[in-house]
Amino acid sequence: MPDPLRDRLFDAVAEEFAIELPAQDRGRLATVGDLTDYVVHHHPPPGESLSEAELRDHVEAVLGEVLARVCGRGYAVHDAAAPLPGA
Repeated sequence: MPDPLRDRLFDAVAEEFAIELPAQDRGRLATVGDLTDYVVHHHPPPGESLSEAELRDHVEAVLGEVLARVCGRGYAVHDAAAPLPGA
């Protein structure tokens, strides 16, 4: 059964990071860590040269804002094992 909160989250992440998040990929993402890894892997190269660690930090910070905005403050992006809505 579709989860509207999960769909809103993935739509917001796709828009925020200017990436595609197809349905088959959405179904495989269960945790905050999964989503972070996906975004880091699919994020367009930034205008400045960032190390992988700096890019990951950037993605985690922005994901934290998106999660708080869409899902509420209860979602902690720094807990990679935290389940995403509907997972």
